[in-house]
Amino acid sequence: KSSSAFPLINLKGDFFKELPYTQGPVLGHGMSGDVILITRSDKPSEKRVLKRMAFKCRGSERAAKMLFMFELDTFYRTDHRGLAKCVLAARCPDYLAIVMKFYPLGDLDRSLFLLPAGSRHWVAARVSEAVEYLHMKRIVHSDIKLANILLDAGFTPVLGDFGLSRYLTEDVLTVAANKFGGTREYWAPEIRSRDASQQVDPFKVHFLNIILSTIREII
Repeated sequence: KSSSAFPLINLKGDFFKELPYTQGPVLGHGMSGDVILITRSDKPSEKRVLKRMAFKCRGSERAAKMLFMFELDTFYRTDHRGLAKCVLAARCPDYLAIVMKFYPLGDLDRSLFLLPAGSRHWVAARVSEAVEYLHMKRIVHSDIKLANILLDAGFTPVLGDFGLSRYLTEDVLTVAANKFGGTREYWAPEIRSRDASQQVDPFKVHFLNIILSTIREII
């Protein structure tokens, strides 16, 4: 376990009716649901982000719960400056919620062209450091991409979105290819032909390096 413990609470009603938070605009949509800006009702200047994993239809509840538990498991096991941190998590009747720190510049996919030229290699190095830490903890992230790298006001990056991450035990060192998720454009070649290991993450970090190194040519 890490030192980044956070409360996991069960709510009988809606998150915003049970807890002192006010719902703001939807910042984005992901595979598991919406990402919403929220503020504390008693302290409006304190902004957070809520990931809402809704039970949209019959059968989706099980999938949402799996993503929820995979993500929480990674939060519980890790504590690193290069990884997003959970503030609290909640089980609601119609959805699951994870509250995290708010990153004003959003994700790197949206802010790529705002990134100062001198920060590009530093961003890649910070992500590499975070991935190395995950691997020391026997965790494979499996979905490293621009949209899962968050930036604070000073362009400091953190790696987030652990819904597809997996903890590899001493007996299980790979993830079956047919159970491996992530964005296909970032897939390592071995995923298409055999079971995937932690080595799929360095492939994606290298792909990220290529994007950051060539963005000047695109501009």
